[in-house]
Amino acid sequence: MTAEFLHSPEQIDVLARARKLLLTDPKAAESLLSGYLKEGGGSPEAYFLLTNVYDHMGQRKSALKATHDMLATLDRLGGSVHDVQGFVDRWRVAACNNLCRFGEELKAFSIAQQAYDRLGRPLGLAPAYLFVAQAVGHFSEIARLAEALGKGYEGDVHLNLNETPRSSTIWCGNPEINVRVAKVWRQSNLPPMANNVAFAERVSAKIRVGYLSGDFRNHPTSRLVKGLLKNHDRSRFEVFLFCSGWDDGSNLRKEVVSYVDAVHSVAELSDLEASQLIRRLNIDILVELNGPTRAHRLGILAHRVAPVQIGYLGFPGSYGGDLVDYIIADKNTIPPQTREFYPERIIYVSGTYQVNDYEPLPESGVADTQLGLPDRGDGQLLGVFNRSNKITLEAWNAWCSILRQVPSATLCILDPGKAVAPSLRAHAKNQKLRAGQIRLLPGLTHSEHLMRLTRFDLMLDTWPYGGHTTTADALWAGVPVVAMECDSFAGRVSSGLLKAGGLGALVATDPKQYVGIATRLLLEPEALQRAKKWVSEKTRRSIVFDSLTRTREIEEAYLRCLESTS
Repeated sequence: MTAEFLHSPEQIDVLARARKLLLTDPKAAESLLSGYLKEGGGSPEAYFLLTNVYDHMGQRKSALKATHDMLATLDRLGGSVHDVQGFVDRWRVAACNNLCRFGEELKAFSIAQQAYDRLGRPLGLAPAYLFVAQAVGHFSEIARLAEALGKGYEGDVHLNLNETPRSSTIWCGNPEINVRVAKVWRQSNLPPMANNVAFAERVSAKIRVGYLSGDFRNHPTSRLVKGLLKNHDRSRFEVFLFCSGWDDGSNLRKEVVSYVDAVHSVAELSDLEASQLIRRLNIDILVELNGPTRAHRLGILAHRVAPVQIGYLGFPGSYGGDLVDYIIADKNTIPPQTREFYPERIIYVSGTYQVNDYEPLPESGVADTQLGLPDRGDGQLLGVFNRSNKITLEAWNAWCSILRQVPSATLCILDPGKAVAPSLRAHAKNQKLRAGQIRLLPGLTHSEHLMRLTRFDLMLDTWPYGGHTTTADALWAGVPVVAMECDSFAGRVSSGLLKAGGLGALVATDPKQYVGIATRLLLEPEALQRAKKWVSEKTRRSIVFDSLTRTREIEEAYLRCLESTS
């Protein structure tokens, strides 16, 4: 979306350099863009790039201001001779994508919807507009956009979309498409892989393992990885954290840090500087925990910083080919029939690839009302605690079908905020559910959340992107989960957890079966009690929550991978 008529050749060069620096050296990109804007180069793209730089560095107030400045610039250009081929409206959709990240979803949808319609609903902007529609829970718009994208991906249109891998996994359960998107995104957004890199001879008898992430804080990734860090065999491994995020001062951050030998911040380093640091420390195996998500620093991996590079936990899918040598999965998340789509080699572990590690459940002396729970009366309490952007029209219709067949049941959904809540209430009214049959619950601390989960009878999962830590949380709290199994990695994590925990009977392969499993459990109290008893007595003691065994399997895999490079 360039508009060269707005810029001199020198300004075009500045913007081109800023685009390259955005993901590889955010601090340098900020300096370049700030100087450009001070000199009067007030183009929409400059503000867009600056927004993403600030967002990448965790400076949300500055990022939001840059987006507002971008929209003001677009308003000045709108209707002028500069609005060539919808230039202004295209950038408006992009700006609204960022507005959603900073809590202004309703404003973003209003602007983006009008701009997208004026442009004739082009497929090339569908991924950006889809993100905005998801942010306000506009189910019908989400369904239309997903259908259009699905048809587009039947050919080679994906080459022009530059959709992010994360966006693809949210709406698409086809692993072939997910991997194709990841490959194109990787080639379009990151530098080529460094070749013929020579590594120094190992200086330590122990294997040096580094973990790179922006989420070493109060975040689900840290709740998962802490079990691995805690159980590492320190007689064989030295463990380093490379933090591309920030220290939030949380107890979880303190716990994660306590399990390792050293922590190095790379948040303000360029990719080159970070790669030089990691190489100086002679890291044998670097494990990247973000994947191609918003907080990633995958450009560091392109410098080939360790003999073995592995992707794990933070992203359920491919990195696009060469950034990592391996990804860690299980036989359910990447079954034999989908293995061929992945360019990376697969490290398979038994049961589930997740390394779940939980403390004993908190004491339950708190009243339901203190946890935000409604009075269930004589009915059952159902829950959905996945993020609202995972809710699709198909899943919503299935839940409403369950509620109509079991009118005494109440479905509790984690409050998605003021942008999505009105949409959920309107959809509930259209489905003619009884008043109060769908309730929105406030967010709680993780320990309080686990305590609240113990009060539920059944959890309902989303698709095609299902629950990951949310499913594990429910099972640890003793609550059965009904899940849909799709074909993609992201759509098979819940089913993998359930199967590993002996709960394969709760896994559906189509919406009709999904509704049938849930309604049978709710209408047959004895069946529901048997399921809950199994979760409490069997699943909690299964491989699903055996972080020590998972760690030993991963360690052995690390050694095999390292030996293969010799």
